Amino acid sequence: MPPRPGPAVVYRFFDALGVLLYVGITQNFGRRYADHEAQDPWWSQVARTTIDIYASWDQASQVETIARFTERPVYNSPPPVTQTAALHVLELTRMLAGGEIPRSNEILTAMLIELHRALTAHLRTQSP
Repeated sequence: MPPRPGPAVVYRFFDALGVLLYVGITQNFGRRYADHEAQDPWWSQVARTTIDIYASWDQASQVETIARFTERPVYNSPPPVTQTAALHVLELTRMLAGGEIPRSNEILTAMLIELHRALTAHLRTQSP
């Protein structure tokens, strides 16, 4: 079902140690929460939930996509390599524009390595 006009929620589920288990997006958090509780085998690990409300689905979707990539939740599938490269560029640009740096050298290194892989793969597909 396509998103309706109006606000959307980006939510995160954490375990008792603070490990991010899952990041999702919805316009009906109560229903989506119940779906996870009823269907997901990892649900018993959830100890804490956060929600962030955004004015539109498009805005929330961008946040959710970047969060899935940069925060690496345990139970989300990783984005495709081309999307990953684009997200690295967007996230690094956003962070630097805001005077931020990645939380650790490990995160920055992982971002740059994945960006390099994606660019290399793309360049190999281009004809001279």
